[in-house]
Amino acid sequence: MDTIYNANDQFMEKLSPSRFKLKKGIDKIFPIPVKNSVGTNSLKNSIIFINFEKPELQYKKFFKDPDSNPGSGIFIFMPVISERTFGFARKRLFDLFNIPNNSFIEYWVCKDILEHITQVEIVDPEKLIFAFGITKYIEDRVKPTIEKNLIRIYDLSSDEPQLVATHTISVDDMWVQSNKNFFIFNENEIYALDLNFNKISHPLVDFFEKKRKEHKDKEIPQVKDIAFHPTLPFAIIKEYGKNVSVITWNNETPQYFPLLRGSRIDRFSFSPDGKWFLFFASSPKPIKLLVTPVTDKKPYYLGKPILLAKSHVVPYERIIAWVNEPTSYVILGKDTLLVWDLSTVKIE
Repeated sequence: MDTIYNANDQFMEKLSPSRFKLKKGIDKIFPIPVKNSVGTNSLKNSIIFINFEKPELQYKKFFKDPDSNPGSGIFIFMPVISERTFGFARKRLFDLFNIPNNSFIEYWVCKDILEHITQVEIVDPEKLIFAFGITKYIEDRVKPTIEKNLIRIYDLSSDEPQLVATHTISVDDMWVQSNKNFFIFNENEIYALDLNFNKISHPLVDFFEKKRKEHKDKEIPQVKDIAFHPTLPFAIIKEYGKNVSVITWNNETPQYFPLLRGSRIDRFSFSPDGKWFLFFASSPKPIKLLVTPVTDKKPYYLGKPILLAKSHVVPYERIIAWVNEPTSYVILGKDTLLVWDLSTVKIE
């Protein structure tokens, strides 16, 4: 089957970024619900909003708590939660920030010192329900060993975290959450759960099961990562190896479209408004940052790719961020902030 794209950028449309000179000392950024802005916690133990609406960057101190340290630790950043709130995790804690109140609450999600947060997903942004991936270790001072992995759902609408449900998964399992359903997968299987962690049917899961029943093992993608579109019936599947594909379930029979063969794909994601799909094509070199519009005019929902940049490395998650308004993609350089405003692109 032919692929939707190839890695040749010769005839691609190109979009250059706006470049802004950055203060020294900023080594991470994250999404915030503020127009033309990203956040950082790299400076002076504070949450700083960086605004790029004007030719020179504007810095606004949002929050500083002398009794806490929101700038320390290993962080797990996440998309904007709502127009009022944003947050991030760090090891055993989750910090939830409220912009109108100029405040934040520090939640001890992992009270056990042998537990660490590894993933955070927004389940209900208005009710402040979140799902946390948690790894529990066996106490061993010489070599940390994983005892088990957990998914825990917490209600963070009050000052203390309220545990809603918990589920144990295999050490080899990975998971994502989409439309209040959980998808647990490894290279051998995939299944779906509801918020009570009961098994449910889903067209994506049915696609895999059908292939197994037909004994078409060679045609079953060995799933390494999944990105579900927030509203449309399709997902991007990354397989072990180099294959990335689109699976759609808008018809009675799910369709499978190879996205790109022979090129490793990294850091792929949908824009907050669901209108763009972005990914790094890591081979052949140089690495290409590509974005494609999402369109219901194609059976696989993706339009022509646009080349944003070429690079020698794929950036870490802590130096990239989506901006909700206007829809933009931001990368933190050594002393530069790169901003691609996708709202300026005319989609055919």
